[in-house]
Amino acid sequence: MRPRDSGPAPTTKRGFTSSASGFGGDRRGAVLVYVAILLPILVGMFVIAVGFSQGFWKQAEYQRAADSLARAAAAELDGRIDAESRAAAAANALGGSVRFTQPVCWLLSFHVLYSESWGDIARSVTVEVRAGSAGDACGSGPLRATATAQFGPGVCRAAPLMVCNPYEANGASIFDVAAQSFAPGSQGGMRQWRLRPASSSSPDPSSPWAVYGLLDPRGVGGEGLCRTDSESIDTNMLMDGVAGQSPNMCLGGAFGVCPLPYSDTRNQAVADALNVRFDIAAGAYANRTGGVVAPAINVRKGYVPGQNGNWCAAAPATGAQAAQVMGLQRDRCYTSSGGCNASGVGNGDWDEQRYEALNWQASASPPTTPANGAANSRYQTYLNEISGGYTSVASPGGEPGAPQCNRSPYAGVPADARRIVTVAVVDCQGAVGGVLTSGAAPLPVLAFADLFLTEPADPSTGEIWGELVRVAQPGSENPSPALIHDTVVMGK
Repeated sequence: MRPRDSGPAPTTKRGFTSSASGFGGDRRGAVLVYVAILLPILVGMFVIAVGFSQGFWKQAEYQRAADSLARAAAAELDGRIDAESRAAAAANALGGSVRFTQPVCWLLSFHVLYSESWGDIARSVTVEVRAGSAGDACGSGPLRATATAQFGPGVCRAAPLMVCNPYEANGASIFDVAAQSFAPGSQGGMRQWRLRPASSSSPDPSSPWAVYGLLDPRGVGGEGLCRTDSESIDTNMLMDGVAGQSPNMCLGGAFGVCPLPYSDTRNQAVADALNVRFDIAAGAYANRTGGVVAPAINVRKGYVPGQNGNWCAAAPATGAQAAQVMGLQRDRCYTSSGGCNASGVGNGDWDEQRYEALNWQASASPPTTPANGAANSRYQTYLNEISGGYTSVASPGGEPGAPQCNRSPYAGVPADARRIVTVAVVDCQGAVGGVLTSGAAPLPVLAFADLFLTEPADPSTGEIWGELVRVAQPGSENPSPALIHDTVVMGK
């Protein structure tokens, strides 16, 4: 039987179907598509990140440079006439020694703190560092950094006293005057200062440069302001700081000093505290010995003893006795009509020969006179009296130079420097009856000066008589035990 014809055998697509399904499931190479899409984005982000990081790095580099240049410049702003030129030179020298990733330049702006008759005094500086060079106006791009630094002199182990700059109004710089103290042919450092306590009525506000005041030993309070609770200050502690040099008392710095309000009681206490250096025991120091009340090695002052030769009750000589004893003489202009009483600054003309002839007598050698022929300063005469051994010689009235009441040595200061007081010098024109008596605002310090006490302070008036020895400087051979330290702070 013939089989039935069923037609052509069916054709299957198994081979094609298998190949298509295999290709559709193959993921190899698909990542290339993503890479091709994302690579430009990633590269762009990387370039942007690098650009930002370079910008931040350069900004940080500029800021570090601005900070360093500001500190270097501010450290030179010590109040002298050439301070700004020295500050610019210091910044340029430092900047020129630093390697930058690209050329930079810097601009300095000085901020005037004092305006004196001889020129402005800057104590702070702002430095701006820019990309570019001085040839293209010191750059004009947005990348730049600024920093401000402020200078301030400070001191430790000094009396809490301030003095209004006696040369503020007469066209002289106290730094130049101090530099002339030992210069041949100059009497700059020999001029005697007459300092009166600050008050609302005395001295005359037209001559505020003859003023002194007490300082808050606690320094500047919170938020850069002076404290208002001055009545809480321990008066005994404050006066011990005046009588001696307190190792725990530091004043000044970049934030300035705080004057205490005027007080009659404190004025007399200041005189009593200063006078222990002259072997005078009065007030709170009447029954104290040793320590801060120890006298100087030379205390000759024109006094005579009390009853029964009691030198602890000595008093200024009067009448006929006044011709038999003598302290260091005042400038002649203080005894003449008008003279220098109004300004509080003498002319350096005093009778050295008369003092030596009376007090040193026959045992004294001829005065040690500078080569220029001018008289010695009172301070130099005081030193000559010590080095020549004349403190043991009594005047016709019986007064020797060596202390006779309190003979305890003062361990905190060289024996010949006990009559040196380191004080803060401040420009305070117009401050009488205002800043000096309010105790409200800190005052920037122009300098710290060593003042030689030429005679005891007057307890009835509070007047202090002294002679400028030098403007104290860090690391210099200061005659007083005060520790001078200049400070620079950022961001003031």
